[in-house]
Amino acid sequence: QQKIVMDLKSELLQQLQQASVEQNKTETKSTYHQKYDDEYYSKLIWNSTSYDDVEKIQVQLVVVENDDQRDLFDYIRHTVSSMPQCQVPGRTLSVLIYDKQSESYLGIIQLTTDLLKSEFKDAFINLEERKRGRLKQHIRDHSANLSICVPVQPFGYNFCGGKLLAMLAFSTELHQLYEKRYSKSLALITTTSIHGKSIQYDRLKQLKFIGYTKGFGTSHISASFM
Repeated sequence: QQKIVMDLKSELLQQLQQASVEQNKTETKSTYHQKYDDEYYSKLIWNSTSYDDVEKIQVQLVVVENDDQRDLFDYIRHTVSSMPQCQVPGRTLSVLIYDKQSESYLGIIQLTTDLLKSEFKDAFINLEERKRGRLKQHIRDHSANLSICVPVQPFGYNFCGGKLLAMLAFSTELHQLYEKRYSKSLALITTTSIHGKSIQYDRLKQLKFIGYTKGFGTSHISASFM
């Protein structure tokens, strides 16, 4: 009986968290005002169910540099991603993934300043606490967080588009773009997923699972929900 009660509590907490996340996303999305109608964006987004079209894809990385590119990036971010969005302080490299063959976009990725302190990252790079002060600037300069990795749909669902985007985050081309902007070379990229171990990142040689984050807070809960 005790286990049943605990299971019910866990299920209720999950439902409450999901409801709060959805509400937060709705409120965050309401702050974004698209520049054009939906038809305009639909013509820019890759939309095929054919494996032949997948084989013809010619990837190009397009750094977000002007207002229209930022608007398209935000449109994809707010309409596809299930993660509530917020501005990230520090370095930010936002990139649109473009298919030259179809002249349409496959998704978005973004590198941002990495967490300075992370239990599992520290253990992975063998960082001792007594050395943190001396090395923190070096770690900051040469690491980044893959904070956004969102394929458009149905490309993501039908063709594992998220895996392609994740691999592109570790490509020479993207690292060169980052170095060109910030004059820093990347030695480490970290990322997290909102549902534990993610299929999107599973079995990619560029990534190694190092643990689950933990902590507490209310940043993911909307003010109106509380």
